[in-house]
Amino acid sequence: MTVSTLARFAAGASLALASAMPAHAITTTFFTSMSGPAEFVPNPSTATGTAYITFDDVLVTVAVSETWSGLSGNATVNHIHVATSPSGSGPVKLGFSTFPNPSPATGSFNGSFTLNLTDFNSLFNSTVAGLAYVNLHSTAYRGGEIRGFLAPVPEVSTYAMMAAGLAALGFVARRRRQS
Repeated sequence: MTVSTLARFAAGASLALASAMPAHAITTTFFTSMSGPAEFVPNPSTATGTAYITFDDVLVTVAVSETWSGLSGNATVNHIHVATSPSGSGPVKLGFSTFPNPSPATGSFNGSFTLNLTDFNSLFNSTVAGLAYVNLHSTAYRGGEIRGFLAPVPEVSTYAMMAAGLAALGFVARRRRQS
């Protein structure tokens, strides 16, 4: 084999290996704390809840992990809405009300949903824009007892980069003082 033939073979093999590599999912997680005063029409409920929503762009799934406690009545309906403004209300985009019978006033929900790509992208983009919220309805508050708008959860690497940046600033400030 000549050098040019060997180089072409190596380049072709590298290209074949690179194209055969598995796709890596980009998962993005959002969090919210839910309360009655956060409802579109605030209510005096003392119930609280939290929800983590994770989007997986390869599987086109939305995973939901939610807990709540102290509802004034039993849970009836649970879903993600997309609002028209950051404090408003809007239509349901993903429902996940699969409660045991009778549904609990204190409980949790964990589930994963596969969406079509259009619905996935629409819900993801609305969530990134700060327009998606989780809403939990109960027998006492049929219009919604607790809700909360979803916000991104920073990745660990974000904190590492911030720490490195602060360390660099400290180093520069120290060097300037010594000069």
